[in-house]
Amino acid sequence: MPHKVISIATSKGGAGKTTLCISLASAFAEQGGRIALVDTDPQGSLTSWAEKADLPESIAVFSESTDENRVIDLIEAASQTYHLTIVDVQGTANTLAHTAMAFSDLVIIPMKASEFDARAAFDTLTAVRAVSRSRRSEIDFMPVLNCLSPAIASRTAQAIREGFEEAGIAVQTGLSEREAFRCISAYGGSLFQLSDSQAPGLTKAKAEALDFAGLVADRLGISQTQAA
Repeated sequence: MPHKVISIATSKGGAGKTTLCISLASAFAEQGGRIALVDTDPQGSLTSWAEKADLPESIAVFSESTDENRVIDLIEAASQTYHLTIVDVQGTANTLAHTAMAFSDLVIIPMKASEFDARAAFDTLTAVRAVSRSRRSEIDFMPVLNCLSPAIASRTAQAIREGFEEAGIAVQTGLSEREAFRCISAYGGSLFQLSDSQAPGLTKAKAEALDFAGLVADRLGISQTQAA
């Protein structure tokens, strides 16, 4: 299988960007894939998570938040060893963020069900399209409504979906607002390394992560087993 690169990007914080990175890596690794995570966010949330517990041998985390050439080097090096590279893109629209997008097969744009998040998602989508024009080839992108309540349907979320659909853009569903996903950052390690005693609702969280990984795999034109 050819090496694939996914960037997860949004210009607004708090949309669950890093949790999506970790959950995707966890799901693909659980099925035998080798995943490189590249942390370009100055906050270093992904790097901090990686230092809290031993990761599966199939997941590695690399960090670079200032040098776009170094990010390119990391992506190119990862292509020799890993099936997937997932880049946690810093929120600021700058050269480094645009570089990560330019090397991506898919840019995932997470947002919560709020007007502010939707506007930020449109801004990020505009940046992806600008990078596509500069490199003269299309970069696929996927807006994702993230951190939704698993029990209560959100009218705001529906309105956001309809707004994007009017612009000809489909919005997918990401991960729910679950305690198990918050526990990943607290304990470290893969989602699939957590125990039921550590993470309430872990079974449902694992199923959601696997379902979302399947959606991403379909978008990339691969199967989850091909990422292994």
